[in-house]
Amino acid sequence: MRSSPAYADLRLDVPAVTAVDRISAGLVLAAAALVAWACARRGLAAPALLAGGSGVGLVAVQAFSWTRSKLRGPLVLRRCDDGSLQVQRTDGDTRPVRVGPGSRLLGPSLVLDIEFPAQGRIERCRRWLTPLDVPRETLRRWSVVLPRAGHVAAS
Repeated sequence: MRSSPAYADLRLDVPAVTAVDRISAGLVLAAAALVAWACARRGLAAPALLAGGSGVGLVAVQAFSWTRSKLRGPLVLRRCDDGSLQVQRTDGDTRPVRVGPGSRLLGPSLVLDIEFPAQGRIERCRRWLTPLDVPRETLRRWSVVLPRAGHVAAS
């Protein structure tokens, strides 16, 4: 019997940059600033510069990765009526999806790890989706659908 709304055609717009990404970048900068400040207070100029530069460098690498993700276009994950999962990019082509081993249900959030073919290779998408990124009701529905589509662990 397929009367549950969880079996309906579902759509999940996967953001290129999530709230967790932004928060983690802020934490890296804050930690680097704290270490640099502590080193500078002790008169250790070289370690202070190294700590500050490392923090800025790590966040710059992450920001570059975010820019690349945004340039690829939005990613839309769909669960079709037949139970299959498909992903769609801006080019309009839909591709089959395999749920990866890193997919997890973490309370009200969802760690998404999916793989799909793209331009002759396998592309992998890993995102930690929280209610700050996706409406809570949508996350609830996907937390029912994803375990049936692959190996998804619950917290």
